[in-house]
Amino acid sequence: MVILNSFNVGLLVYYLFLNIESINGNGVGIFYLILFFMISFFVMSYYIGKETLYLKVSFFVLLVVFYWFSVSVFGHLNDTSILKELTIGTTGGVFLFYLIGLCLSVSFNAVFKIGVEEKYIVFYILTLLLLFILAANAVILLNFKSNLRGDLYLLKGTTLYYQRPGDFLTILFLIASYGFFLFKSICCFFTRPISLMLRALVDLVYFTIFVITVFNAQVIGSNNSFLVSIMIFLITLVTAGVLSDKSLINSYMKYDVLKVYSKKSLVLLFKKLSVYVFLAGASLPVILNITGFDYTKIRFFQNGLSANSSISSRIELISDNFLVQFSDSPVFGNYNIDVETTGEGSYVHSFLLFSLTHLGFIGFLLLVVFFVLMFCSFNSRASNLFARNTLPIEMPIRLFSVNILICIFLIANLAVTFSWAVIWFSIGLLGSLVVFKK
Repeated sequence: MVILNSFNVGLLVYYLFLNIESINGNGVGIFYLILFFMISFFVMSYYIGKETLYLKVSFFVLLVVFYWFSVSVFGHLNDTSILKELTIGTTGGVFLFYLIGLCLSVSFNAVFKIGVEEKYIVFYILTLLLLFILAANAVILLNFKSNLRGDLYLLKGTTLYYQRPGDFLTILFLIASYGFFLFKSICCFFTRPISLMLRALVDLVYFTIFVITVFNAQVIGSNNSFLVSIMIFLITLVTAGVLSDKSLINSYMKYDVLKVYSKKSLVLLFKKLSVYVFLAGASLPVILNITGFDYTKIRFFQNGLSANSSISSRIELISDNFLVQFSDSPVFGNYNIDVETTGEGSYVHSFLLFSLTHLGFIGFLLLVVFFVLMFCSFNSRASNLFARNTLPIEMPIRLFSVNILICIFLIANLAVTFSWAVIWFSIGLLGSLVVFKK
């Protein structure tokens, strides 16, 4: 079973790789995605036969959110093709990407569960996973290299096609970060020493994945993927660094997640973050000088901070259009509101504000209830997919999940709409709305 689940994780990584590489395509490798789901459903059926499946209240609230979203889309647009694209489409299908994240969490946790007794198996599986993701990113970079513009590190003719591969690139890096944090957590709680060479290799591989990921994000023109990947990287490092604090380890073992956000722990998090930022700031000029890399040709530094940047345009959309669109149908919303009021495509780029204008106060309230229930559930014992009382190692993984979800939720409310694939994938992977118990 551990081999099957490891293979299944690799299948999803390969599917993401194919869709990032074919940047101008409408979606390739559907066969691999279907095979991924088939294996996932088989694995879930296997565990349902051995353990009891518990669905949290937040899971049912999420189903109501999806239902209200579907009703709103079809009711206002009356187009089944658009409904299909927004629910199960491979570009921004909210239900599809939640399901992908959930299925991946089953495979990840199944590998982890089986490897509790054989920890070295998990070490080598996670190392191979990170090497596979590194190879995928390197191949993407090499394929993009021959089609770069002369004045910028940017692909030629990709203005209209960066969002989908950008989201897939972010998802791929999130998978790498999750695997890396699992590795660091097991090292922390493992009584037998792990080879220093293996630890150094994993650290180097993860850092290299990060560097290539943010560069690829700029090459395809996705500032969103660039910034989100940086935030995920920092949160992963900081949260992994906190594992060295013994008092917080005791809090994890007592299942006291809220204590992790005490004044002491937040100060420690800030110190860790400051150290990483200082080291990055000190080493970056040296690296640039040695390699001769011209950072001024990166798109973000040329256009990202200008008056016409995507950030300023999003703020302008909110200030000019939000009240106009929301006042049209404040209770039930209108998914065609931008076309009927301020012009097609002039919707606000903010997750919750978009839900207010397009799904109404009802949809907004459902979302708020869902997120409150999901985040509150992280302080219960039955938070991990395979809930047990004997694995304190699951607690730092839970902390990682909370930190990443908070980060992505905040970014979503600053820059994207309801159908952002990354947030639904993250909820599926890290939200723990489904629990197996013996």
